[in-house]
Amino acid sequence: ITTQLEDVQISLYNEALNFKNKNTFTTTNYEEFKNVIADGGFVRCGWDGNNDTENKIKAETNATIRCIPLDENLTEDLKCIYTNNKANHEVVFAKAY
Repeated sequence: ITTQLEDVQISLYNEALNFKNKNTFTTTNYEEFKNVIADGGFVRCGWDGNNDTENKIKAETNATIRCIPLDENLTEDLKCIYTNNKANHEVVFAKAY
């Protein structure tokens, strides 16, 4: 039974990982962001760290920040997807269902 449970766990993990990889997109273009969100995907992008920015994005797209990845790729040229200001974080946006 232990082996079967491990196999089920590994299978579920791999299925979730494949789903995440197929449905996560990176963009710096807000129009592309809106299209991906409308299709139900995850968007990895820059965010300026301002709650007002997240609220405006939510009002326009119904998407909110799901997480700040541990491997966030903060570079000097990373800009906020909405304001185009310097990004304080790289985040993942998605709709809640």
